[in-house]
Amino acid sequence: MLFFFNQSSYSQSKTKKRITPSGKTIYINGFSDYKIEPFLTIIKKDSIRYHELRFNNTNSAMYAGKFMYDTFGEWDKFKLNKQPYPFVIWKNKKLFNDDPELYTVVTIGYEGNNSIYTSVLVFDSKNRDCLSDTSKSKTKLIQYFSEGIWNLTGRDKYYKLWHKEMKKTRNSKLKTN
Repeated sequence: MLFFFNQSSYSQSKTKKRITPSGKTIYINGFSDYKIEPFLTIIKKDSIRYHELRFNNTNSAMYAGKFMYDTFGEWDKFKLNKQPYPFVIWKNKKLFNDDPELYTVVTIGYEGNNSIYTSVLVFDSKNRDCLSDTSKSKTKLIQYFSEGIWNLTGRDKYYKLWHKEMKKTRNSKLKTN
């Protein structure tokens, strides 16, 4: 199945924007564009490259996580890493009604002086990178997460739970060091 998806048609009709003090446009319940970026990680001393679907100029680095929470409820795993935002992971989730595949979705985000984005890594039940150039579900996943971010509703329980878990996880890590 082939999807033709035009992100600009969403931004014209469905989103509010704000301008930061530095003059950058930030999209409330939206994004300026998306891009597949390389994501390098080290597992057992091996460097592994995955593909990260990054939504740029979002109002919150947690938009992807909020969408997953609104759709599937609380996450399966909350993992600190070297980045400012943790990996928030949902495992074995059926994303599409017409597809029996169960996916693992990792949400990440970043907020810095010159950049703000929310992003996802997506793996199938065989742990294959679903955002790679050879993935048959790549286009469908881009559309799924794009529409999810464009259709977010106001702040809610996700942000409170996320901050509570972040505090608990950081305190736990401090006690073990």
